[in-house]
Amino acid sequence: MNILLTPARIGSLEIPNRIVMPPMTTRTADEEGYVTDDTVAYYLARAQGGVGLITVEMASPEKAGRHRRREIGIYDDRFVPGLTRLIDAIHRAGAKASIQLGHGGGHTRRDICGETPIAPSAIPHPVYETTLETIVPEEMTKARIEAVIAAHAAAAARA
Repeated sequence: MNILLTPARIGSLEIPNRIVMPPMTTRTADEEGYVTDDTVAYYLARAQGGVGLITVEMASPEKAGRHRRREIGIYDDRFVPGLTRLIDAIHRAGAKASIQLGHGGGHTRRDICGETPIAPSAIPHPVYETTLETIVPEEMTKARIEAVIAAHAAAAARA
């Protein structure tokens, strides 16, 4: 028997096989970041196709970190019902799920995330999202860094 198709464990989690789908941008969330029927259908097809562990695409722990338009939201509890619906569908199909938490930092723009982009330093960053523009993010203070850390912890708890 091919080991690829045998169960595996990550800690206490048993995965039905060793086929792992990495996170890939789908742009299937709505403009606010809510899971849509298209989001569920996309991931459900992969689970039904035999993937054992699906890593849902990047979701930012805070609004200022949204990296792409139509990116899944996880920075607020209001996104939990849609994420739960997505994970329930993946589980019903026999797969397990994880999610990539990521912050766009200086690689986003106000027109994407709705806030002033932040980064460790106020260094110009070229940002391509439909158009190429160079932005200068706001330099993070120690307090702002601590807020981003707390946002990551809250997003992990939602996940």
